[in-house]
Amino acid sequence: MSPAIITLLVLVVAIIIFVSDRFPMGLVAFMVPMALYFTGVIDAKDIFASIVNANVILIVAMCVLGAAFFKTGLAWQSSKILLKYAKTERSLSVLIFLIGGVMSAFVSNSGTVAVLIPIVLGIAASSQIKPIKLLMPLVFGATIGADISIIGSPGNLIAKNTIETFSKGSLSVPFFRIR
Repeated sequence: MSPAIITLLVLVVAIIIFVSDRFPMGLVAFMVPMALYFTGVIDAKDIFASIVNANVILIVAMCVLGAAFFKTGLAWQSSKILLKYAKTERSLSVLIFLIGGVMSAFVSNSGTVAVLIPIVLGIAASSQIKPIKLLMPLVFGATIGADISIIGSPGNLIAKNTIETFSKGSLSVPFFRIR
């Protein structure tokens, strides 16, 4: 069987396992390169090359930062500050949308959401608003803001690295693209 067919089969199986939600996503994501290694599609060095990729480290670091935000009580303090400026549910939604958008332009959108979720949940709990009414503006703002710069989205970083690698340095992607 060709490496392309094996890769497609592994991808289909991984998608089915992701959708079934029977195993943690991190475990499934780690098992994909392992399956490709054991089937001979990739070498052992390729498994670890993707794990130590700067994009992966950035996302993991932002998730750790989000957890620290919650555990230290900073999320609760931040939510009280935001509630001073937004008195209605609508103004709170707009403020969260804008904060998520601006932050995700300079920090990974995954990291932005990871950092802001504890704050938004604290706001929702203290103001008796359904969390979904504040989480959706956060996600939309972070998604839109992520396209402002290269580091806003993991996809942007991957595209930048791919362009620069395959052009052997003759093409580069600037941090902000204005045109």
